[in-house]
Amino acid sequence: MWVWGCGYPEGFLPALDFDANGYNVVVYYDRQANCNNSLYGLRFVQADEFGSLLQTSTLVPNSQSDPATNGLYAPLPGHFFIGDYHGVWLEGTIVYTGWLGSVPNNQGDIELTRIQ
Repeated sequence: MWVWGCGYPEGFLPALDFDANGYNVVVYYDRQANCNNSLYGLRFVQADEFGSLLQTSTLVPNSQSDPATNGLYAPLPGHFFIGDYHGVWLEGTIVYTGWLGSVPNNQGDIELTRIQ
C-alpha cells in the first residue's frame, strides 16, 4: 500500500477487516502531514466489495504521535521504533482499532479508538 506525500511513500503497516456485507476497513500509519518524517498519525479508509470508497482516507482524531517522545526502543540515535503491531475489527457497523501512539501524554502506550 503506497500513500504518497512529500514526494515519497508515507503510508505504512496496514491492517484490515471485513464486515458481513463484504465492506472492508483499512487502518494504517501515515507521515504525509510531516515532511520531516517524525510525526505520524493513524488513518482509515473504507470500501465496498467492489473497491468503491465509502470513506476516504481520514485521520483518526487525536492520533498524531512523535516516536521521539514515546519512550519506545531506539536502535540507533535518531531512529525510533514505534512497534510492529496494530489491529482493526468491526462489530456490526462500529469500527475499532488498537494502535501504538504517544497521545495524550507523550508517553508510548497502546491506544484503543472507536472510529465510527
